[in-house]
Amino acid sequence: MLDLLESPTVEAFAKKDEQEQMKILNRLLIHEESIEIFSFDSVDVKEAFEAVRAMLLLRDNLGDSKIEQQLLQKARHIFYEENEFVFVSYEIFRFLDDVLGEWTHAAPVETLVRNVVIVVQSEWSGWMEGDLQQALRFTNPAHLEVVIAAQGTLDGQG
Repeated sequence: MLDLLESPTVEAFAKKDEQEQMKILNRLLIHEESIEIFSFDSVDVKEAFEAVRAMLLLRDNLGDSKIEQQLLQKARHIFYEENEFVFVSYEIFRFLDDVLGEWTHAAPVETLVRNVVIVVQSEWSGWMEGDLQQALRFTNPAHLEVVIAAQGTLDGQG
């Protein structure tokens, strides 16, 4: 994990100037295209996106020291603020619960995410209202898009 941070120790990384830290973390944690999550149980998400892998690696390897926790929270902010996430509406609850970990003193996901696309399947229209109400929890979106993926007509007639 330390090779990702381009430092022999977490403390050495913390001593780098802010601009150098941000350059390294941005390279690790920002994915150029949308991060598509159609099932949080899927191994594909972890394997498909280097940014997700890097975030999980940091989460799993950084300890409880103040410096390590500060680094982890900085990484978490970058990950959620700078990426665009695409997920199906029925996964919105899990996304907002922060599938990347349990945090005691951390900003909620809905305050960090700026770019999100929620895909609603027309055949799940009975759930749509509740799912879309959850989308209102995002408090800082630069881009919030809802896509209705339909097969046939939206009135259920075919």
